[in-house]
Amino acid sequence: MGLLTQFSLLLWKNFTLRKRQKVRLVIELVWPLFLFFILVAVRSTTKPVYKDQCHYPNKAMPSAGMLPWLQGMICNIDNPCLNHPPPGETPGQIAEPNLEIHWTMAEFAQMAINSSVNRKTLEGNKDSAQSPQRKR
Repeated sequence: MGLLTQFSLLLWKNFTLRKRQKVRLVIELVWPLFLFFILVAVRSTTKPVYKDQCHYPNKAMPSAGMLPWLQGMICNIDNPCLNHPPPGETPGQIAEPNLEIHWTMAEFAQMAINSSVNRKTLEGNKDSAQSPQRKR
């Protein structure tokens, strides 16, 4: 059985089931047409307004943290429309790296290295401090 034959049988079955409820059938057929004519009326009464490109400033997502997200929302509350793309919108280019995060991570790594070095030094000093006591 071909695709069109199956489709026509399905439509015939649907129509025979729906023809018992005539009001519902009329509404189902007329409602999409009614909505379409509303769209056509709105489109024909208002003339299109052509605008140039509009680029919006970059905003931090909530996953970036509460403070950057709130700063992005408050600083761009008027949501200006720019004629040129803001820095950082070019693919593959980081225009404004967040150096504070990098410095924080570098400080954390330095603290971790220092603490492990200090721990080893303290353990070495502890062993050397206990070794004379053991000899006595």
